Amino acid sequence: MSMDRASCVASPAARGLEWRDGVTEPRQIEPGRTLMVTTRTFRRTFFLTPSSTVNDVMQYVIGYACRKHGVGLVSAVVLSNHMHLLVNDHLGNAPEFVQTVNSLVARALNAKRGEHGGMFARDNVDLKLVCGRAAAITAIAYLGANPVAAACVEHGRDWPGLRSQPRQLARTDLEVSRPTFFMAHRDLGYRGRLPEKVELRYELPLCVAEADRGLFVHDAEVALSAAEDKARQDVRAAGKTFLGAARCRNVDHLRTAKSWEPHGPNTGPSPFLVHDEAEEKRLLEELQLFLQAYALAYARFKAGDTTVTFPRGTYRLVRSFGAHVAPLGPAVGVAVPVIAGLLPAPPPFT
Repeated sequence: MSMDRASCVASPAARGLEWRDGVTEPRQIEPGRTLMVTTRTFRRTFFLTPSSTVNDVMQYVIGYACRKHGVGLVSAVVLSNHMHLLVNDHLGNAPEFVQTVNSLVARALNAKRGEHGGMFARDNVDLKLVCGRAAAITAIAYLGANPVAAACVEHGRDWPGLRSQPRQLARTDLEVSRPTFFMAHRDLGYRGRLPEKVELRYELPLCVAEADRGLFVHDAEVALSAAEDKARQDVRAAGKTFLGAARCRNVDHLRTAKSWEPHGPNTGPSPFLVHDEAEEKRLLEELQLFLQAYALAYARFKAGDTTVTFPRGTYRLVRSFGAHVAPLGPAVGVAVPVIAGLLPAPPPFT
């Protein structure tokens, strides 16, 4: 299911910012943002085929990762080969949150199935910044209608996997027990350090006040209904039929998706979901300045200057290598970083 391009900004290639020499474009990670997280399984294998086991593992791991990393869950849907999570990143720990979820889900399901190895694609994780009330509603509707858009079930409520609903926002506190097979020795019992129970709670997006909850939930349910209607029309127009809940549950978890999907550099989704044009322009300008300042700092850091200061929002180099970060965002007017072959000069923003 693809989002309306009018709600998104251009890809890195369209922005004129293409990273080279094996350096991936850095993410700007800051606390206090609402993000839509998308992760896909390795080779789009159906490792997450819905079942009571998979559902229990997903709820427990997501609840645990939220508590560990200071992340609030807004909405969630888990399909057979990917999942979407709408989260409030209170502390700026989104990458570690994703790593914890992917790692523990893989360990738990491998333990249950007697298998081993990675389960999620390392190069197919997307973090999309969700900006404003209207964008948050669009994201919730997108997640809820995903099983319908994928031609799995005719109505989202019939999806047998994990799928949250708008009415759960700021009202549902679900106590989830640790799966009994998780990190359990056949003779010695549980050998890990994970809590026996965790609480799974759905929060309102950061842009929505508690006093606005009722109206927001209503608007989200209306948008979800409209998104499901459109998804059903699109599926039928394409000549497809819905698999149904029973067939979705019975899919072999080692099968892979056969349909073609864009992949590779510059084919991913936009980094923003925003409906306001002025806000979209501001975010794009801010991202361009961040990437320019980052490229300049990275070139100096790579050359051995460990005293260089990176722009605010730099994540991996700060967490893993102790790089210095500026207390404020990159200054306006940073020179275009064409040095070191890292970036071509981007075209003027229009």
